[in-house]
Amino acid sequence: MMVVHLHEPGRRQRPGSGHDEPTVYDGLRAVLLLLLTGIDALLTALIGIRPLAPALSRLGHVIADEYRAGRHGYVDAEVVDDPECEVEP
Repeated sequence: MMVVHLHEPGRRQRPGSGHDEPTVYDGLRAVLLLLLTGIDALLTALIGIRPLAPALSRLGHVIADEYRAGRHGYVDAEVVDDPECEVEP
């Protein structure tokens, strides 16, 4: 049995990127995120409020969803119940 590697070992293919990205960047991004969430936890604990990271994460997801919907031309559908309109099953 022959094993064929489609990309270099130690590198991974990111979905949709079309090129390999070194895993070092993923590690650096994870360390930066860890430091930022730690700073957020310390500062908000000193002030006495909830950490901002979860709220900012949710906001980022909402913005990304709206951007993707707008980019692909999706519209929000509304369900209208009209008693005058009869639909046969």
